[in-house]
Amino acid sequence: MSLVTERIAQHCRRLKLIHLATEWPAIAEACAKSEDSLADFMDKLLAAECTAREQRTREAMLKLATLPAITASPIPRWMLRISASSWSPRRR
Repeated sequence: MSLVTERIAQHCRRLKLIHLATEWPAIAEACAKSEDSLADFMDKLLAAECTAREQRTREAMLKLATLPAITASPIPRWMLRISASSWSPRRR
C-alpha cells in the first residue's frame, strides 16, 4: 500500500466514510479501465457510500425492531410487576 493510499484511507476514517476507506481502490480501478471522468468517479464513490449507509441503517432498524412476546406463563404481566416486598397475603 502506498503512502497516498494510506492517507486516503485515514481521511475516509476521520470523515466517517467507513465504506469508502475499503472500497475506493476498486472503484478507482474500474473507472480508470472505463475511462470515466472525475465527476463519474465521484458519483460512483458517493453512491457506494450512500448504499452502504442505507444497508447499515436497515440492519440497525431490524435489530431494534421488537415483536410482541408470547409468554407461556399463566400469570398476567401486571402481576409480575408487583414486587415481593409490596405484596402480602390477606388473612381472613
